[in-house]
Amino acid sequence: MATAFYYTTAKRHNSTLQPTGGQSFDIQLKGGCDLITPTFLLATAGIPAYSMIQFNGKYYFVDRVRSVREGLYELDCSIDVLATYKTQIEAMSAYVLYHSHANTELSDKRLGVRSAKTLQSAEGTFDLLGNGSGTNSVVIVSITGKSSIGLYAISQATAKELTYNIDDWYENDIQMGQRPEIGDFADLLEAISWSCGAWWETLKQFMATGKVSESIRSAMMLPLPVSAIGGFTENIQLGNYLSDLTGTRINDRIFSDGCTVNIPWQASDWRRNAPYHEVYLYIPYVGLITISPSDIIDYASLSISVSLDLASGDAIFRVYNGNHTIGQYSANLGASYPIGSSNVTPVQTGTSLVTGIAGTAGALLTGGASAIISGTAGAVGLVNVLNGQPASIGGNYGGAALGIGSKAVCFTIFHDTIAAPSSMRATVGEPTNCVIPLSGVSGYVQTLAASVSGAMTDWERNEINRLLDGGIYIE
Repeated sequence: MATAFYYTTAKRHNSTLQPTGGQSFDIQLKGGCDLITPTFLLATAGIPAYSMIQFNGKYYFVDRVRSVREGLYELDCSIDVLATYKTQIEAMSAYVLYHSHANTELSDKRLGVRSAKTLQSAEGTFDLLGNGSGTNSVVIVSITGKSSIGLYAISQATAKELTYNIDDWYENDIQMGQRPEIGDFADLLEAISWSCGAWWETLKQFMATGKVSESIRSAMMLPLPVSAIGGFTENIQLGNYLSDLTGTRINDRIFSDGCTVNIPWQASDWRRNAPYHEVYLYIPYVGLITISPSDIIDYASLSISVSLDLASGDAIFRVYNGNHTIGQYSANLGASYPIGSSNVTPVQTGTSLVTGIAGTAGALLTGGASAIISGTAGAVGLVNVLNGQPASIGGNYGGAALGIGSKAVCFTIFHDTIAAPSSMRATVGEPTNCVIPLSGVSGYVQTLAASVSGAMTDWERNEINRLLDGGIYIE
């Protein structure tokens, strides 16, 4: 005869909970049974309704109750190794797959992924890039001046007027006032002087740079306002011709701008990763790019910088956060802006010029005053042939990008899990995947290849290891 404690506690089979508040009874261990699955004889007036027994320092589950006769019952029991060896279990360290804790880093593959998606976006705006569109776009012109080549930023309105000012150049610089009337010999000398001045100005322009319109080496529109270009304002000189139009002379051909766009994350934990999140970044003039969510999972925003060559339109866009460069992309932002045309080639112009000068000079020697008048009219015609009919076409080949705008957009597509990750915490834990001491664990824990140590039978040890690998509750 021995003393045992009987409990009516409700506990899970795979729990280390040790019952408290039991009642003590005299009990007899049935002969021939083992201590792993013993049978106890209990004499009591009523049918026993106990769920657990503590006997000889070990805890047992009551599996079955049989009536032997009135007032005597047999209780078939099995050892509760988790409650019995709770101290040894909590003293071990084990590789834990899951346990009850708040996990934000490791993906829980046990949760299903929804097919339905949600999309969110956030915008960022460049300070200056893209703010010039349509008639507001700046025109960058490369011009051969009297002694150098200059790069100018001008408005489209100025660009359209640029070659039309050639007529003003003739009226103001070549014509040099009204042609003198031919009368006495003094008038004749004045007429000769005037004609020679016209021929000389024409010859200087041709020898320096050819046609005035040919002094414009290139013209290109960029998606920037004129005010975005730094430099100083000056009159534009086409060859030897100083126009009355002004432009911003560019000293630094590299233009820089940037913007920041927030990442519209739709989760704050491991669901920021693939396949739950997809992240896309739209950059004007580059297009839509895909960004690996694992590369930016800790970032709240992305920065975009652009370095633009004002002379060629070539641009480099860099996506980064701090010192981390996420990507670098190139594009050309320039759109051709044709200015000027001529119906005479440079060789033909040169021949016409020499022939015209020689012809008029001969007329001076042989034709008298009437020849001079005729030659003067020829000089006027010569200037017109040299420069042709200037034209400024406002079209923009490949310039569709000028209407894209200045906004960068970050998109996230989110496929959420079928249930919130925290809903798994109490029942089956959240991912751990590392070795930790079980002394600091409370609630659910599931191990891999557990191996408990302690003064116990080998069956008990193996049973504890099996239960740990299947998942238990430390309570």
